[in-house]
Amino acid sequence: MKKRITERKDMFRYAKETFGTEPEYLWRSYPNNAVLRNTDNEKWYAIVMEAPKEKLGINVIGKINVLNIKCDPLMLGSLLLNDRFLPAYRMHKGR
Repeated sequence: MKKRITERKDMFRYAKETFGTEPEYLWRSYPNNAVLRNTDNEKWYAIVMEAPKEKLGINVIGKINVLNIKCDPLMLGSLLLNDRFLPAYRMHKGR
């Protein structure tokens, strides 16, 4: 069974080892949010951000790390069968 990646540092380590990419922190007002870009075309393939748990339907006060990834729309249906996945907004634009 594959190890579940739950920590931010593990996400970034995986991105570096697999895709050769490093996080970029672009927003002063959201210093913990980072993007990951394709090395060939500089387009984002993922955003790692902190989100309020209550905005995600979790009835606990606090923040959680969210990984928003760009994926093929055909994959989305099967991913959404898992309760740990939620639909994202606009990551499919620019395909």
